[in-house]
Amino acid sequence: MRPVLIDALYINMGGALTVLNRLIDGCVEARLNFVLIKDSRCPKLKSENGVKNIVVLSPSLKARHNFYKEHRNDFQTVLCMGNVPPTIKLPCKVHTYFHNLSVLINQNTMTRSRRLKNWTKKQIIRFFAKNTDTWIVQTSNTENLIKETLPWKGKEFFRYPIYNIPKEFCPNPNIPKKDYLFVGEYTMAKGHDELLEAWKLLHAEGINIPLHLTCSEQTLFLERLNTAISDGINIVNHGFVPFAEMARIYQQAKCVVYPSFNESLGLGIVEGLNAGCDIIASDLPFVYAICNPSEVFDPHNPHSIAEAVKQYELGHSKKSELTIHDCLTELLDLIKA
Repeated sequence: MRPVLIDALYINMGGALTVLNRLIDGCVEARLNFVLIKDSRCPKLKSENGVKNIVVLSPSLKARHNFYKEHRNDFQTVLCMGNVPPTIKLPCKVHTYFHNLSVLINQNTMTRSRRLKNWTKKQIIRFFAKNTDTWIVQTSNTENLIKETLPWKGKEFFRYPIYNIPKEFCPNPNIPKKDYLFVGEYTMAKGHDELLEAWKLLHAEGINIPLHLTCSEQTLFLERLNTAISDGINIVNHGFVPFAEMARIYQQAKCVVYPSFNESLGLGIVEGLNAGCDIIASDLPFVYAICNPSEVFDPHNPHSIAEAVKQYELGHSKKSELTIHDCLTELLDLIKA
């Protein structure tokens, strides 16, 4: 039987790399007969030593196109993990896993060059959309955005969120849960600026609840954050935290505050719920696509964030609930069919 092709070109960092590692772990464990296209910029995958057939390509349309032309009849199924369908029509089933929402959303917080780059990417995806049979997404939010911006009629959708929460994240009854937490590196679309201003507002009212952050990159925000901490704002910035050490930070948090403007999944919410945290988050579709939060707010308004925290502190908010599950098994069954 011909192998499955897992095309992971354009994946080399961030949440997409986390999903790819999870997928390859599952493929190796299931002893799937597959070929992996790996981006030349991608670090070594956790289960890479167990992958028998790896093709390393430069992240270019030309290199990818040449590969598909040469091997168009070699595969049973193709799974494109990097948002972009194949450059040619193939005689086998083709699935495209889409998770890069920034390509679909014209965010005012982006620089002009970033908006132009994302517009170009979107046009490329639109052009090659005819070459995929299905779109695989993590949530209903991503599915709806694809239907608003990309060719999708006649395409089947599968909602398969992929994540892995180690057992170490489970609540520890010996660790008091009293703090607030937002895990994630700074970007303008993550809402760190508004969250910092909200904590300043709470401090001005005499409410000094500990907030834990994980910002390590040298940015103007980090300078403002350090100044606020020096001024007495009750924020602890851990900087970069290895994943293995993240569990204890989650375990001491009673609530995850998630002010992001959009997410393909929102892994910090999933991790927090698995650690027994409640969720206070943006009043946006991506949040409701994965959980029932305890409180919501307008992520662009620091006063709204502060009010949601104050409301939660009253102790009458509903318990947060996760409404999705890891679908690695379902995805493996799909590409093996």
